[in-house]
Amino acid sequence: MKKVQPHHKMALPTSPTSRGALAQLGEKGYADRYRARGEPIHPVAVEFSRATRNVVAFAAERA
Repeated sequence: MKKVQPHHKMALPTSPTSRGALAQLGEKGYADRYRARGEPIHPVAVEFSRATRNVVAFAAERA
């Protein structure tokens, strides 16, 4: 069995919402080269508040 080494890719989409950022990650094709290798992909988007400087929402999916 082939052991898959985890890869972590961080992108900073400009969408104001976590759902919008998650959609933007898919549209830009950031994970395409890893998907082609058959590696597991787990896109995660985190929404930060400029006012409170805290995480206010997040979205994740299995691709």
